[in-house]
Amino acid sequence: ARNRVMLLPTARILGDISTPELIIQNGVILEGRCMISNDLKHSAKDYINAEYNRDNLSVERIFGKEKAS
Repeated sequence: ARNRVMLLPTARILGDISTPELIIQNGVILEGRCMISNDLKHSAKDYINAEYNRDNLSVERIFGKEKAS
């Protein structure tokens, strides 16, 4: 979505959501990934890598899939 996704209590979602703003009300069933960003042209992994590369970290190292050197 370009602006906002609002999931009402009867919502049943099986899939991924990409939006700058996400509102989920009580009762929603959601199975999937959510990407909440104003810049949806880049993946969450790209964004996190850019942020953490300033500190010489990587997504894999942050989440334990890479051993520290």
